[in-house]
Amino acid sequence: MAAASRAEVWQIYHHAIARFGAVPTLIEWDTDVPALDVLLDEAAQARSVAMACLTARQSVAIKPQDQASADSSQTQAAGHHQRLAA
Repeated sequence: MAAASRAEVWQIYHHAIARFGAVPTLIEWDTDVPALDVLLDEAAQARSVAMACLTARQSVAIKPQDQASADSSQTQAAGHHQRLAA
């Protein structure tokens, strides 16, 4: 009977998601397709790894200093629009 994916496979998958973002994922066995419960567990593991990686990516994308800078830019733009409207 086919076994679940090894930890190294999930590490590589994590790196791929980190590099390419959210992409469709296919888990494939060349022979000995496992039982449905193993397939469902593998799908859940892929979903979990992808969500953790994408969540980490988002938190890195918006650092606190970047958020403060973005807030400042929005405030300046709002002030500019108010002066134009006056």
